[in-house]
Amino acid sequence: METKRKEPESQRISWFLYSFELKDLGIGIVFENENINTLDAKGEVLLIILSSLAQDESRSISENCTWGIRRRFETGKHKMSTKRFLGYDTDETGKLVINRTQEPIVVRLYQEFMDRKTTDYIKRIFEKEGVRN
Repeated sequence: METKRKEPESQRISWFLYSFELKDLGIGIVFENENINTLDAKGEVLLIILSSLAQDESRSISENCTWGIRRRFETGKHKMSTKRFLGYDTDETGKLVINRTQEPIVVRLYQEFMDRKTTDYIKRIFEKEGVRN
């Protein structure tokens, strides 16, 4: 069974370094789909090339996402879920609008915070009172 998943950069680098440590111990890793064996010099070169391509692709995706977010901010557009966003909803055009039902909760939350209550204290009080968003 083949699975594909995205790994954080640090995990990819660690995995790559471990493959070289295993090679030094005479233990190879065989990638059957790509026909790569890390004990083979050709396999090592292919692994380095594929790793480099994957890293470049990851960087490119990150840059594209960042660019898109910046453009949306520049044009005043936002993209956020209001499902768990207390005090606001989105209207049919996607603009944030105040949720009048939740407004008193938000006002109280900020007032408690301004009265120097900790977030943990506020959470416990709201839970005790059964406040839900």
